[in-house]
Amino acid sequence: MTEPEATPTQADAKPTRPDAKPTPPTLPDPTAAYGATPMTEPVAESVPFPAATVILLRDSAVGPQVLMLERVARGSFAGMWVFPGGRVDPEDRLPEDRDEELPPARRAAAREAFEETALTVAPDALVVHSHWMPPPIEEKRFSTWFFVGAAPTGDITLHEHEATHHQWIEPSEALEAHRDGRLALAPPTWMTLRSLIGAASVAELLARAEGAEPGIFHTKALRAKPSMVLAWRGDVGYDLPLGTADVEAPGPRHRLHLDPDGWRFERDL
Repeated sequence: MTEPEATPTQADAKPTRPDAKPTPPTLPDPTAAYGATPMTEPVAESVPFPAATVILLRDSAVGPQVLMLERVARGSFAGMWVFPGGRVDPEDRLPEDRDEELPPARRAAAREAFEETALTVAPDALVVHSHWMPPPIEEKRFSTWFFVGAAPTGDITLHEHEATHHQWIEPSEALEAHRDGRLALAPPTWMTLRSLIGAASVAELLARAEGAEPGIFHTKALRAKPSMVLAWRGDVGYDLPLGTADVEAPGPRHRLHLDPDGWRFERDL
């Protein structure tokens, strides 16, 4: 949970989907949670907090849409557009879970969805989508399971200390808004939206997730400046010591370039 802050009421909340492209606002820095500093010295790895995120989907005349929330201006992912989610709390764990991560994460995802949107989601209906971990250079990290599920019917009521606005949006439209400077996204959100493109229905997306191994994204930052480059398992620079990777070195690619003129995903594994 984030700390209380005065925010617009639910009646004031309106989707950010203008037809015209306004002057891009000053958006939060998505690299702030990814160690955007020169990486020349090793640092001790921080212990990640367990967390869960739920990607809620609905069908529409133009294809599947995803529910996104604009975070309040303080706390984790401040001012960014995200999926509902948060930490795994002690009450999410049951004795029968033992040391398993997924059961309490499912409950946490459903609980956070209700707390943040008032939508009741059944934990057992959620399908594992991916697992994300920020670079080890961060002092505060979250080990986050992402789940995908069909959104239940009902009105959305935002928790005023968590989010200021919400919208249902096509994944491709969200990425376009990000590219145009109208929507602030963190790298996990950007990559997840990208993975949702191309399906004709929610059922197709859920079937795709059920039939695939969850994506594992334990992130390494290959470079911080002039633009950040993030990499995942299989990339030629992934296993190199911190700060030693040559981003131009030949070899397999599994990385995201956070270029100012547009983010670019590269994979040739």
